[in-house]
Amino acid sequence: MLNSSILQNVLTDIKIDSGLSIDYILYRIEEALKQLSPFTHEEWINKERDINHKFQDGYTLLHYAVAGSNVNVLKVLLGAGADVNAKDAHGNTLLHWAAKNGSIEKLNILLAVGAGGSIHTKNQYGKTPLYQAVVSGNVQVVSSLLQLGADVNAVLAEGVDVNAALDQYQNTLLHCAAISGNIEAVHVLLAKGASINAKNSDGCTPLHYAAAIGSDGVSKVLLAAGADVDVKDQNGYTALHFAIVKSNLEVVSILLENGADINALDQNAQSKLDALLTAAFNLTGVNITNVAEQTARAQ
Repeated sequence: MLNSSILQNVLTDIKIDSGLSIDYILYRIEEALKQLSPFTHEEWINKERDINHKFQDGYTLLHYAVAGSNVNVLKVLLGAGADVNAKDAHGNTLLHWAAKNGSIEKLNILLAVGAGGSIHTKNQYGKTPLYQAVVSGNVQVVSSLLQLGADVNAVLAEGVDVNAALDQYQNTLLHCAAISGNIEAVHVLLAKGASINAKNSDGCTPLHYAAAIGSDGVSKVLLAAGADVDVKDQNGYTALHFAIVKSNLEVVSILLENGADINALDQNAQSKLDALLTAAFNLTGVNITNVAEQTARAQ
């Protein structure tokens, strides 16, 4: 029986300076099979070294390439016409595999060529790529899929703890939803009991992330739901600091309207805030600080 790691390792070990081509890749596969799995080698040769041949558990060369760490091999296989919609014996698409293995680069490559169909596709166990990314702790992939509109309900329906730390940095689903800018996912997670002021290992809350990416929509939702506007990360920075550093004036205005403490800023952030507000005043003739103070008093 063919060990599933054999072909993955072969594809991973191929060097870029080997004159990388589909013929060379197929040659390396053939040599490995000849030595390690004669039966599989004979079967593959009889199929004329079919690039889309299904090996053990329905895995194709593309599946192995996605699971490995050699992005260039993946690109060559795609360029040679490998089936981007191939599913393994468990119904997993290439997107499921990329989500499980946590490669943003591979995920983006696959999405660009329409691989795996919809990001909402479920395998035979009812699991989506988002679920695979969540249970594997791949928060970058989780955030990327949420940004594309992946349904967080499909994950929660599988019993995932809404407040579970997904990775070693203690990021939760709400952190991922906030940094993705997915307002609908934020609403869903809050309705399911997500901790609105949950801190990751850097002391950042979902509001810090929303401010950092300049999402006025997510910021408004979090603040309306009771997010602490002045909570500080481990460096003493509030969401206002993040918004200022990223020059996200709309979010700066929203935070000020919700009572963000300007006095909590360090000198550098204060100077940049002054510059932002001056630029805004010159452009619109509106003093954002005064408007924010009036709004805060009226609330």
